[in-house]
Amino acid sequence: MDFQAEVGTWLAAHLLARMPVGGRFGLANTALPVSIQLETGDGLDDIRLEQDDASRIDLQSKTSAGLARSPKSPLGKTISQLARLMIDARDAGVAIDPAKARAVLAVAADAPRTLDALERGCRAFDLGGSWDTTKAGRSSAERDALDLFEMHARIAWASMSATPPTDDDLVMMAGLFRIARFSMNECEENWREASRLIGGRLYGSQASGDAPLRDLKGIIRSMIGNGAPADRAGLLRELRRLGHKDVGAADYTADLGRLSATTGAELARLAGHTRLPIAGGISIARASDGPLRAAVASGSLIVIGEPGAGKTGALVTLAETRRAAGDTVVFLSVDRFPGVGIAANLQSELGLEHPLVDVLSAAPGLGAKLLIIEALDAARGGPAEGVFAQLIETLGASATDWTIIASIRSFDLCNGRRFRDAMPGSPPDQAFAEPGLANVRHFQVPRLAEEDLDAAGAAAADLGSLLAAAPEKLHDLLRNVFNLSLAAQLLSDGAKPDSIRTVATQSDLIDAYEDGRLIGTSLHEAAAATVGAMVSRRRLAVRKVVVGHGQLDTVIQTGVLTDSGDLVSFAHHVLFDHVAGRFFLEWDDPTRLIGQLGGDSSIALMLAPALRFAIERLWRHDADGKAQVWCLVAEIYADAAVDPVLANVALRTAIERVATPSDVAGLVALIAARPNDEALVTMLSRLARFVGLAVDTAGTIVASEAIAWAQVADAAIATGSRGLSDATRVLLHTMFDKGDLTEAELLDVFGRAAPALLAFAWAADPPMQQTATNSIRFVGKSFASDPAASRTLLDRMLRDPHFSAHVPIGKPPGFPSRSCRSRGSTPTSRSKSTASYIRATSPTTVPLISAGRRAGSCRSRQAAVRITAIAAINSAGA
Repeated sequence: MDFQAEVGTWLAAHLLARMPVGGRFGLANTALPVSIQLETGDGLDDIRLEQDDASRIDLQSKTSAGLARSPKSPLGKTISQLARLMIDARDAGVAIDPAKARAVLAVAADAPRTLDALERGCRAFDLGGSWDTTKAGRSSAERDALDLFEMHARIAWASMSATPPTDDDLVMMAGLFRIARFSMNECEENWREASRLIGGRLYGSQASGDAPLRDLKGIIRSMIGNGAPADRAGLLRELRRLGHKDVGAADYTADLGRLSATTGAELARLAGHTRLPIAGGISIARASDGPLRAAVASGSLIVIGEPGAGKTGALVTLAETRRAAGDTVVFLSVDRFPGVGIAANLQSELGLEHPLVDVLSAAPGLGAKLLIIEALDAARGGPAEGVFAQLIETLGASATDWTIIASIRSFDLCNGRRFRDAMPGSPPDQAFAEPGLANVRHFQVPRLAEEDLDAAGAAAADLGSLLAAAPEKLHDLLRNVFNLSLAAQLLSDGAKPDSIRTVATQSDLIDAYEDGRLIGTSLHEAAAATVGAMVSRRRLAVRKVVVGHGQLDTVIQTGVLTDSGDLVSFAHHVLFDHVAGRFFLEWDDPTRLIGQLGGDSSIALMLAPALRFAIERLWRHDADGKAQVWCLVAEIYADAAVDPVLANVALRTAIERVATPSDVAGLVALIAARPNDEALVTMLSRLARFVGLAVDTAGTIVASEAIAWAQVADAAIATGSRGLSDATRVLLHTMFDKGDLTEAELLDVFGRAAPALLAFAWAADPPMQQTATNSIRFVGKSFASDPAASRTLLDRMLRDPHFSAHVPIGKPPGFPSRSCRSRGSTPTSRSKSTASYIRATSPTTVPLISAGRRAGSCRSRQAAVRITAIAAINSAGA
């Protein structure tokens, strides 16, 4: 076993040093070992060495083998294993390639010299020839050795196969067979060679190899018991764990140097994201920087945040801090590699001689290693997305000692399953987690804290003046790093704080920035042409020559665009989104706009944020009622070529801008005009749920908005459309939970829509029992809006079949749901629950009568409930 470990150690040392071994065993001396396994269980099963050209070397280790005749001798057993390998390949229909396989009998340096005759005899077949003819031409000692080889081969073959080996089989076996002597005791030749090799290529000097080689032998010895393969990265990790700090990377040193240079250049290019462009450049220090560092220290994760949250600046600061501490950092920006479609393209773009994963795995040292992939969303669904996703997945699956940090917009992560699956786990800090991503390891970069704004204001007087007097909406806008940077740039350009205080939206702020730079139609056209080139190629960086506009260089000079070599991109992804929404998307022509949105899912990721800006712009230009906006959204839903993600973005953008009933007048008219439009049904169903989500997030809803959505619910049910009734039900439920129904106008609209929904549900065929059950609650809560009509409806409710269908099994929130037949219910508890229901759904409190308490059957209890409800109706009408 010790000799087996010694042979394995020599092989493993070459694997670590990335040096070929094939030449020693008659194979091409260009392939590199990639994995080693001991006790494989098949073939010559002591050691198996796999190489990067798909060749394989199987070794049997026998310290003192000789030319023995016994089949159980070391030589006999080894040849028997070779025969098994040949027969298994034949039975499987696999042809053994003699240029890709070797069967080696490894012996000690002092093993009997008679073995040399067998080795020389076998080598006579390397150039071909028949078994008998070639053997006849050898020396007497070699013929005797070959006769012994043939005897062992035929005996073994007969025990495994009904047909004897052919002459060709014997020639193939002799060609594959090798005898190799090893001297791996310390200070012996092979030990010294292996020690110098790993010392010089991994540990700084040839004299530094003995200690790691001793521990490498221990690692190899432990592999005898488990039979698991090991690769270079795994062996290095174990040696590092044992305290051996590698300082060299064998033949990866040049590639690692290229990655370091790329990282330095990229950090310099992005340094502006760490400063505000005012007062000579104010460093953006954030309260979230410390928690981000702690999260990264806990392992790989995805950094997310809204567009402009400052993800890039936070990661550049993190990278600079870690580099200064001596850690190995590689920083790659996805938008710098727009043309990559496969991993080999990325390798080529980086100028690497080896695949990127191999280079990263070869990085030396015990120190922390950090790979930062910035702006995955820059791929926008293009081919580069798959390349970087595969990089993350491969490194994550290889148990590498690299920590992987990738950034992406929250929107893209929520809509992209692959990146979510690439980072499984729980968020390391719940204070910086996105709801709905509980199973993804991520860190959400938040908006700036008040202390962050205070620090920025203290460093620049004009910025401090703007922040001090900013209205609430503007103040909230400026908590976004991108927005704050734009405001700082405007102030640096000479704008007065008072001129910025009127800004209410991000689009207004970017408009002001662009208006000061993109002066004239030709620059607008150049910016739009740049977006067009990017959209057609599904990438956020393109070659300047493909833009095809004479004013491109002028736009670059304004700072809206930036160039790097022959590539051009927008200075910030939000600027791409805004320019696309303002100058590229034809928001004033719905037909042409929808045509621009059609295509595969990648166009949705590319243009979703831009569509948001376009809808906002149309909203500002639209007349009261916003008919153009609502018609556009409906047409987007109606076009099957448009990804639903874009339709939902358009709808939610419109929803967020609704403030008064006049904002939905166009939608109400659209509902009345197109009640049977399937696309409109889908749109309103989603609208109702989006409104509910928004109200739940806010925790409340102002009266004017509640009235607007109640009017939409009323318009939908007034059409008598079963499909539109779903939107009515969901919207009324939101108003029921969050709306203030003491407000007269809201109560009036709610009180009109709720009875209409209940009557519709009762009349529907097939029945709409759940809708009816909900509607009863709505009618009860809005009783005072029209007592007479409500009394009539509730009276109908108390008569079969409506009473039996809804009262026994229905329950308002917080009340028991068991029917009279439910185990454990009692007449008293059931009567109390029903009375509580009447109190909860009616604004009038009525006394309970005792009949329900005394009732002993479901029928008598239902009668008691009728009496109680009728008392409530009469009391409400008094």
